[in-house]
Amino acid sequence: MEGALAAMGRSIADGGDGIDGDRLFHRAVVHAAHNDLLTRLFDDLGEVIDRTSQVSLTLPGRAPESLRAHEQVLTAIRDRDEGEAAEAMRRHVAASAESVVGARAR
Repeated sequence: MEGALAAMGRSIADGGDGIDGDRLFHRAVVHAAHNDLLTRLFDDLGEVIDRTSQVSLTLPGRAPESLRAHEQVLTAIRDRDEGEAAEAMRRHVAASAESVVGARAR
């Protein structure tokens, strides 16, 4: 997860959207959950998740915001705070969805 966030941060610092690091981070979180159902859902929804991330992360200011959200998720995971990790991920997914819906409404 740390490597994924480092890659995302480098991409953003270089003017990119961080999509590759984003993808790696989400995959690492799913893998760390050791949940077969979550893994299957993530695999089945991979294309939709990628498209959502591509739209969201290319909006002005969203990539650094997403990176900060990922850092909050990682902090909660490191602290072994399952409730906060779930809540941080819920906030992140909701913010990403809102940004995509807003972008499509324009």
